[in-house]
Amino acid sequence: MDPQTRNARFHKGDPMKKIQTIGVLFLFLAVAALSAGETVYLKVKIQGANVRSEPDLSASIVGTFPLGSILESNNKAGDWYEVAVLDEKGDKVSGYIHNSVVDVVSGAAAQPAQPAQPAVQETALPSYAPARPDPLGSASFGAGMIYFAPSDPDFKSIYHRGGYKYGAEIAVNLTKGLDLWVDGGYYTDTGSMSFAKEETKVTLIPIGGGLRYRLMRGNLQPYIGAGARYILFKESNVIGDVSSGGIGFVGKAGLMYFFGRNFGVEVHVAYSACKMKPDEFEFGVGGMELGAGIIF
Repeated sequence: MDPQTRNARFHKGDPMKKIQTIGVLFLFLAVAALSAGETVYLKVKIQGANVRSEPDLSASIVGTFPLGSILESNNKAGDWYEVAVLDEKGDKVSGYIHNSVVDVVSGAAAQPAQPAQPAVQETALPSYAPARPDPLGSASFGAGMIYFAPSDPDFKSIYHRGGYKYGAEIAVNLTKGLDLWVDGGYYTDTGSMSFAKEETKVTLIPIGGGLRYRLMRGNLQPYIGAGARYILFKESNVIGDVSSGGIGFVGKAGLMYFFGRNFGVEVHVAYSACKMKPDEFEFGVGGMELGAGIIF
């Protein structure tokens, strides 16, 4: 090939070589763009944010982060940020957290939190990821039926072995897992006077309050608690009416299970002790309790 023809082909360019050069350049730019992705720091704004295996609300939960955790993300898929979690073997894998439960932290001073611990799979056992936000000051209301078994022998000799009473409770979250509770109840029963065998009726109205600690803060929430209780006593029979009151203590343990953000069920066992002396005869009006109810 003569020099003139060679120079002409050089300036005109080979089409195939142009295509190859453009493809290589495009690939290089794509890799460079991905490598230069900006790191975003996120702060969890609810008490227990779920991390899912896929960017989808129906995907399985693979971990949770507590309130205030700072996370690092290099990728976003729609409304989901990709973050690091630990699987059951302790290996770091990818998961997705929804943008509604995190805030983007401004500034590079924030440090990423430790990867979330794996959560129990929903398909095997109830998930222990929080079913609803649990911020400071949040309140819940419960109501139910309680079986009361008095412990004082003299009380039992007149009013049998116990019966059912109504109960209600309001609880306010003070800090992580610690609640202030106030409860009330109503119990009435009839019996026979020891000597005359005439009918006698008793009414107990307990009003109490104290602290309880929830050992888990997810769908399943076992708890223990203790406090003080004032019991109003009234007895009516042919002799007359007698009223009195006394202060005692109560301790209880229970289990709450939430089906969603605003509804759950609860069972508990409790023991109360309270002595009073409405006349010259002292007796106790405390005892064992076994209750169940609903929570809003």
